Amino acid sequence: MALALSGPAWTQTETAPEPACTLVVDVDTGKPIHVSGDCDRRHSPASTFKVPLAVMGFDAGILVDSMNPLWELPEAVPGQLVGVRLGTPTSWQQHSLVWYSRELTRTLGRARLEQYVLKFAYGNKDASAGIIGRPGTDSAWIGGSLAISAREQTTYLRKLVREELPVSARAQQAAKAIIPRFRTDAGWAISGKTGSTWTYSRAWVADKNEPIGWFVGWASLGNRNLVFARVSVGQRAYGVPMGLLVRKQFLDEFDALVEGRP
Repeated sequence: MALALSGPAWTQTETAPEPACTLVVDVDTGKPIHVSGDCDRRHSPASTFKVPLAVMGFDAGILVDSMNPLWELPEAVPGQLVGVRLGTPTSWQQHSLVWYSRELTRTLGRARLEQYVLKFAYGNKDASAGIIGRPGTDSAWIGGSLAISAREQTTYLRKLVREELPVSARAQQAAKAIIPRFRTDAGWAISGKTGSTWTYSRAWVADKNEPIGWFVGWASLGNRNLVFARVSVGQRAYGVPMGLLVRKQFLDEFDALVEGRP
């Protein structure tokens, strides 16, 4: 098993549904080495948007290094996890702190956020509306106006891995360095980010019976370099964030996927 998730017994009772799409692409050639499902349908990126947000933050000089800035959870915002009241760029990614993202986008400003989304050609390039208070800097990426397909995720990630985004190389390197890391039984070094949300109605109401889960990132072994995206859409409510289930499922299957085994 590539990853052992510690904590509650949900690992024994909850499993991710059949993926809506799994896409693995060779970084050097751009050719897919595994593709299944509908990889062109767009979904809310949820917390996978923390990957481009990190690039934006470092490029703008707001994020300094892996441990700075150290921000405190605003009192007006409820905590996501008990005890996670102080955030650094590393813990932001590790614990997927939504409040840290909002502090970053508030500091960045709506205009610069939208400019970066356009420069990166990220998904539908629409960060104009969020589900909380409507401004794009609040939550456009958690069920709001921003949407992206698995194919678009891998296109963006390939540019990031190759450091071809229209920002400084340092910003891209610093952003990649804080993404959570894993290792498979076959020795693949994987960096990846989960994302969890739900389908939202036009009235901004979440359908808890249609959870969305992502796991996206890159992998390397020897001289092989890959980018990947998996997204799943559930048909019932789950007791844990869908992205965690998708991550476990994908990491358990990764070695077989890249070797072409069923």
